[in-house]
Amino acid sequence: MTPKIVCVAGPTACGKTTLGVLLAQRFHGEVVSADSMQIYRGMTVGTAAPTEAEMQGVPHHMIAVAEPSEQWSAAEYVAKATPIVDDILSRGKLPILVGGTGLWMDALIRGHGFAGGHAGGEVRRELETRFDRDGIEPLLAELRQVDPESAARLHPADTKRILRALEVYLETGETISAHNAATRQLPPRYDAVWIGLQFADRADMKALIDRRVDKMAEEGLLEEVQALLAMGLP
Repeated sequence: MTPKIVCVAGPTACGKTTLGVLLAQRFHGEVVSADSMQIYRGMTVGTAAPTEAEMQGVPHHMIAVAEPSEQWSAAEYVAKATPIVDDILSRGKLPILVGGTGLWMDALIRGHGFAGGHAGGEVRRELETRFDRDGIEPLLAELRQVDPESAARLHPADTKRILRALEVYLETGETISAHNAATRQLPPRYDAVWIGLQFADRADMKALIDRRVDKMAEEGLLEEVQALLAMGLP
């Protein structure tokens, strides 16, 4: 049987952290963060990472596991988080995936890997140089020749995905459309129950975020940012 996990998703300040803890307490689980900023050390206040008090003794994973100078992709996250989820399952506990980075959550659940190519490699640098020199249209025209499905689907302003689609084809000879079509035929690695939170009134969400920012300031957001800048981060 496909292993079962729970996913808690939703916008900022909607109560994902609290619900994740309550579910873990109720169903003998452990929390795995799926937040693309909470992975970084030294950003506890600014990313609203759960404090020890908020965790209430529930084990939390994938928080403060990377240096701020690192740049993680969804592939990097999946490679690190999957063994943790599998370990939780092997101990007879329920993994509860909590976070606001939907791409990372979806990639972890599917578990089929990513199209080839090396983001940040020589091919990507060459494509970025061409983009800076000539703009996106010549690159999009090239993509129409080799991967018309991706070219039709991507907006000209979505430069990141256009470059990625070209990168995959130039490095592997396979289009990202073909890769995605093949992986859609495979069953997911995990059987996920999704719990999506949202505000009935967006004005309530905005007011709560305003209060959260005030609280961050009181808890040392300025000092946290100064410390990060002192480390040489841009």
